Amino acid sequence: SSYDTDLYSMIAACCGSNGPLLATESATKGLAYWCCKLLLAMHRLPLIRGDVHIVFSNIFDLYFTTVLRICAGNAKHENVILGKMPATRQSQDSTEQNSPSTPNTSEGANRRNPSTSGFFGRQKNRSRSIPRPAPALSPHTAADICAPLPNEMAKIAALRKFMSRGQKSLDGIVNLELIEQWLPNPVIPSTGIDDNAMISITTTLEKRAGAAWSCMFAGVLLDFVGTFVTETFKSSDNYDDTNIAVDATGNETKKTLPVEYLVSLLLYEQSAADVVPCIIRMTSRMSCVRAILSREIVQQIIEVNWEESTLNEYSNTYVDQLSVRCARLWNFLCTSEQKLPRGVLHQVWSDIIGGAYLALLEGFSKISQCSTEGRALMSMDLASFSSGIAPSSIIADRPRINTPPTINPQRGMQYVDTYVKVYYYPEEDVMNWVAQNHRAVQLQHSLALVFATSENDDQDLQERIDTVKHLYEAATLAHAS
Repeated sequence: SSYDTDLYSMIAACCGSNGPLLATESATKGLAYWCCKLLLAMHRLPLIRGDVHIVFSNIFDLYFTTVLRICAGNAKHENVILGKMPATRQSQDSTEQNSPSTPNTSEGANRRNPSTSGFFGRQKNRSRSIPRPAPALSPHTAADICAPLPNEMAKIAALRKFMSRGQKSLDGIVNLELIEQWLPNPVIPSTGIDDNAMISITTTLEKRAGAAWSCMFAGVLLDFVGTFVTETFKSSDNYDDTNIAVDATGNETKKTLPVEYLVSLLLYEQSAADVVPCIIRMTSRMSCVRAILSREIVQQIIEVNWEESTLNEYSNTYVDQLSVRCARLWNFLCTSEQKLPRGVLHQVWSDIIGGAYLALLEGFSKISQCSTEGRALMSMDLASFSSGIAPSSIIADRPRINTPPTINPQRGMQYVDTYVKVYYYPEEDVMNWVAQNHRAVQLQHSLALVFATSENDDQDLQERIDTVKHLYEAATLAHAS
């Protein structure tokens, strides 16, 4: 899983053993400044030590919840990527037949008649009443793409608990909805994405990514606070490891408050250290998926006529647009005055490419009515995109920019290509594949396979749907326990 890295291993991978940490102005002039103020107050006013731990936790909770909201965009997106709310399933959108995202029927002459022709030319059972999912766009597309997999639920459950506790502690103190306006999505002109729009998109990504990766600095700062407070207590006159305090008259009394405070602070520090890598990975991924305009990508995929029965010589135009968009993001990030550190820049590039592949997968999964030639075109589009974002292709068009690193995401081309090829499988083989791979595939994508490849009656289809849902419920419980 991409969430299995601990904080200091992540720092070593991104910054090296001696490299600087990425710290935003909010982290240095805000978080670090107030931590120093509190530590100084604790040193000079020992009587307040028992209460300051609440202030420390509130300060760091505010920082982490702010970063999450800036990168996610709104509370509903947060709920999806934290696993509080399931990703939108295609079947949930099946009633939106007349939604703006539904492809127009001007190409109807080139489509097969769905009442007589099955998917991939198979004869379809005419008595089915369970509706096929209509291609429709979720309002939470970016969050759906970033939704956790079953095999990520253990880390996500810990993060969800940490963030929910933090949000609850700030309830009535901070209005997180106001934070959404700090870094809204740039407005894209109706004429298309010009250089000015691209600069605006990249600047927003740079700020969101900076906020996400500055959580490394916040995690290290919290570690320092815990160490400093521990050493301060150990060096105090009325502290020893046996938890016995000595008052002014020399009498021994049981001292509980400072030790309870210290334990509380250290427990908070440990829980934060456990989830900070997950916060960084999730918020960075979400920032990049939003920057590539993933919802527009899925929209363009839906609008393609995938039911054509002719072989295509070239990939679809959305592929070139996506490849160019990724390359331009890299170009602007490399030449920015506020350039991200090299290690972080490479990680952001990895999230851009990984997010693009997942956006393609999200779009392909929404196409249930598709010819064999249409599935072949999906594979061609995938190969064309992989070629377009290769370092050699990017520097060939822009020789003056830094060469991007070669990226092979865990859920990259092979992952998406395998998913496309499963649509060719018979029903039983599809169910076997889902059973073997469901821990690394989102539920809505597995259900899309079942809908698209099922040829039997309603009862059999419903049984398959229920089987898949039970697989995911069991996997989620197993990983969360």
